[in-house]
Amino acid sequence: MWVFLFGIVLKKFLVKYGAYNLFLYPEYLDRVGILSHLILGFGIGVFIMGYQISYYILFGRYFAFLATLRKPFLVFSLNNALIPLAFVLVYGLEMYDYQHHEQLMSSTAIFINLFGFLLGLSLSITITLTYFTQTNLNIERTKPKEKMSYRPIQSLLTRREKWYLNLPTNEWRVGTYLTPNFSIRAARGIEHYSKETIKLVFMQNHINATLFDIGLIIALLVFSFFRASEWFILPAAVNFLLLFSILLMFISAIYSWFKSWSVLIFFILFVGYDQLANRAGIRYENYAYGLPYDQKVPYSNAFLQGLTSDTVAVQEDVEREILILNRWKSSQEKEKPKLLIINVSGGGSRAALWAMSGFQKMDSVLDGKLMTKTHLISGSSGGLIGAAYYRALYRSSSSGGPVQPNDPMYREAISRDLLNPVAFDFSLNDWIFRLRGLTYAGYNYPQDRGYAFENQLNKNTYGFLKGKLSDYHNAEKNGQLPTMIFAPSIANDGRRMIISTRRMTFLTKRYALDRRKNTALIDAVDFHQLFQPIKRDSLRYLSVLRMNATFFYILPIVSLPTEPRIEVLDAGFRDNLGMLTTLAYARQFKNWIMENTSGVVIVRLVDHEYQTFVQEQPEKSFIESVRGPVAGLYQNYLNIQDFNQDLLLNQLNTELEGKTEVITIEIPKNETRRASLSWHLTNSEKKLIVESFSAPSNQKALQRLKTLME
Repeated sequence: MWVFLFGIVLKKFLVKYGAYNLFLYPEYLDRVGILSHLILGFGIGVFIMGYQISYYILFGRYFAFLATLRKPFLVFSLNNALIPLAFVLVYGLEMYDYQHHEQLMSSTAIFINLFGFLLGLSLSITITLTYFTQTNLNIERTKPKEKMSYRPIQSLLTRREKWYLNLPTNEWRVGTYLTPNFSIRAARGIEHYSKETIKLVFMQNHINATLFDIGLIIALLVFSFFRASEWFILPAAVNFLLLFSILLMFISAIYSWFKSWSVLIFFILFVGYDQLANRAGIRYENYAYGLPYDQKVPYSNAFLQGLTSDTVAVQEDVEREILILNRWKSSQEKEKPKLLIINVSGGGSRAALWAMSGFQKMDSVLDGKLMTKTHLISGSSGGLIGAAYYRALYRSSSSGGPVQPNDPMYREAISRDLLNPVAFDFSLNDWIFRLRGLTYAGYNYPQDRGYAFENQLNKNTYGFLKGKLSDYHNAEKNGQLPTMIFAPSIANDGRRMIISTRRMTFLTKRYALDRRKNTALIDAVDFHQLFQPIKRDSLRYLSVLRMNATFFYILPIVSLPTEPRIEVLDAGFRDNLGMLTTLAYARQFKNWIMENTSGVVIVRLVDHEYQTFVQEQPEKSFIESVRGPVAGLYQNYLNIQDFNQDLLLNQLNTELEGKTEVITIEIPKNETRRASLSWHLTNSEKKLIVESFSAPSNQKALQRLKTLME
């Protein structure tokens, strides 16, 4: 675990997901300051002492002379402090560097934070050492007559008499040791002490360690149960440290009991936990809030073939969509306006801030008319969250609310931290029984990190995203708001789940080109058509946004009420820019577009440079030659999407007789700095993202947009 912690602090592990943010910039009560650092330092101290306790359990018996000292655990910890001291030193240096260069904090503020960190660390270590020095036995506090009586029944139920029954024959020879007064002293011999007495000392010390471990478990359960109160939501790093401490001491306790049988015991415990977690009521499953899960709809290839063969539904949806397009056209100033479609890429908070900033910039360029000129918005993950937030602000503003969608405060709001509450729930709640629940739209659900994400997003955005998906139905139908289409990926088969405020079966219709099989390969499923038999109008809007942004492990994959159960995750796995949705929509209504518009303008808001870069291939080691092909495919899967979609874009342009223009607004590649792909942004990352709009290529793109839409 030390390697893992060093790796996080030094930005070697989980860098892509911004894990180091949790450890180098702790938040408590939505603020970063001396209090949050004090709590973090306390957590580091608990982990250090958990490490010392676990090693004392495992190896203390090899240093039998410790039992002859007044404070055996204190001496052991002091002489085993090299790694913890090195970690604290590296931690402090990395924290200063990170907060100074990434969070742009002053040296004074950083030193105050470091003081809080060291104070919390000292308090934690002092409290723990005081507990053990006051309660642990040693030779001086043990009388020779204290010999355990034989208890046959108790022996069947506990291993108390068997703990350290025999001191190890291969005791490690120690010549000198460091005392609590920081002086060097020779280790005394133990030949003149009773082995029973020494055994009793170590046994009682280990019982104290077990009580300490139980106390940590109780603390975690308390924080988990009362996490509805923000006072109990500790910095996420602290919860991980507490969890690591428990695991360390649990592993050491199991080993001290079962020795060579430990591997088998761990395997049995793992299988037992897995089987227990699969039982009804305990099984881990995440839900889309607002959907009933006591009803199931069938999901199979045959059933989906039947849905896509419903030509009546397709015709109804096409006719309704043409009416909506006509309403949109009637609100335009020109007889044949440009049909504006916006696609936003995924990428966590980075993409959310980029999309939000992009909408504000484009609206300013178009003199406040971006939303009236835009007909369709699609994309994935954080980008669509940013777009949805801007649309919600515009909806409130157009209804007379005191909202200015282009106010920088809303840009700041969408960039606020979402990682800490998610990591908090993951470390405290999701790995064990979910102790709390919630009620939404009359249905009961367990709370987990999915709900924590939605709750924090709602809080960050001042409640503008709360409500149901269906709340936007009338405004979209009347052409008052751009239509927004979500398309999360179905993990079971790779299809896309098309989610909008209305049924859109024309996006899922496929024709059987293989006359022999007479079946089509269906790549998308319409949400409203699939779940028509059940109540779906109460689906929470925040749940839709989360489904579209569910990167596995960070957020829980969402289950839907089907038989068999299907799970959905980030739309970016199939379509990072939402281009498949845009192209299918434009091709379906190409005749209407040719007759009623002067062409299509597609704006791509991309949170990275939209270009393919050739990676250098240095001489490979054997390991690199093995992992290289897989790593290359993983690193280039977005490029593969871009290649395929650009090919389809060219086909669309041909079908529309050259009346398609694409405008790309992107974050230019920076060789030294790039915002992390996570739900947390540093101040320097936020600055980098916003300043990217001043790049010459983006300024030209904005001017081109203005020219086309005039």
